[in-house]
Amino acid sequence: MSFTRYLALGLILLQTVGCDSRSVTDSEKQAHQIDRPKIHPEIWPKQASPLERDETEEQRIAALISQMSLEEKVAQMVQAEIHAVTPEDIRKYKLGSVLNGGGSYPNKDKDSQVADWVKLADELYEASID
Repeated sequence: MSFTRYLALGLILLQTVGCDSRSVTDSEKQAHQIDRPKIHPEIWPKQASPLERDETEEQRIAALISQMSLEEKVAQMVQAEIHAVTPEDIRKYKLGSVLNGGGSYPNKDKDSQVADWVKLADELYEASID
């Protein structure tokens, strides 16, 4: 499956689970509630972060995120596999990360050398900061 299709599926998923900006009618809410199990987060264990919350940093992050489009937010959550993505895809779609899930190699060459891996990593990194 192409990366573009994965990105489109991600956007569809976000809209399906209620992340779109349109209003939901009462009948749509009822239709969705019929099939959903009841969730009780109040019984979940509470976890405290070992890090102190820095409100200045939180505000900076919130400001950055508020400037991003929905497409950019989705792309940041996508982790493409090196076999299925190019540096140009990273530039175009602003992907969040790239994974070598095993079985993939630079230039589809199983005998890739360290220099090939470094070159690929550098190309992907350079694309990510463009």
